[in-house]
Amino acid sequence: EHALFSENGYLSIPNAVDDGALTELRSLCRQFMHNRGIDERTLSGERDGQLPLVWIRCSNQELDHFARTSAIFGWARRWASELLQVDENSLRPKLRIFYKRPFSKSAVEWHQDEAFYQKFSGERPEGYRSLNCWIALDDAAPESGTLKYIPGSHRDGLVEHDVIPTTVFEPLLAGESRQDDEQAGITLRTTHLDEKRAIYASVPRGGINIHHCRMLHASDANACASPRGAFVMIFRQEGGPGVGERSGA
Repeated sequence: EHALFSENGYLSIPNAVDDGALTELRSLCRQFMHNRGIDERTLSGERDGQLPLVWIRCSNQELDHFARTSAIFGWARRWASELLQVDENSLRPKLRIFYKRPFSKSAVEWHQDEAFYQKFSGERPEGYRSLNCWIALDDAAPESGTLKYIPGSHRDGLVEHDVIPTTVFEPLLAGESRQDDEQAGITLRTTHLDEKRAIYASVPRGGINIHHCRMLHASDANACASPRGAFVMIFRQEGGPGVGERSGA
């Protein structure tokens, strides 16, 4: 796994999460949605149907509870430490949940996650280390909008990104505000890539995709009749860029 991650910038691990743990994750996601006043009808497109991508930024309190109670979290942090070759205690976690609604124009443009961190934090650290651990809550295939990668692109450094408008449904907790979110309503996109090299990282429900923060990646729209959900743990080395990032697929 070390060699594959170093060479390609990502790992795809089918059937990494067993049915019991996946059921717990899905229940946790429903609780996070309940905390924000959204339900399954929202995900199915029966409500707010013109907003194709539901993006949930989990609070510090939700993260703390998950970190204390979930064996998956501990496993993922150990993997992040090994793959990034950093001290496990130096990694700062974040949680994100993405749902692509059925039959929606929910494509995510080609980008590198680190471009978001630098664009919206103003920091340009050297030797930056971060990865995303992306757990498929549903079968993730090309037709449902799974991740696609440019293998090895993480070794080519950061490329130029354009700022473009986007439509994302981001429900907030009580007391939260978007007033200070300079990234609201926009995202980043790059055209500096050879898309012919792209591969789809298809995994069944319970599968995991892990990718480096400089990996060029994107995802197509969900052309299926059910939502495509992903539970994402982000592990960044302590001292790296701070809050406010929105990079999702």
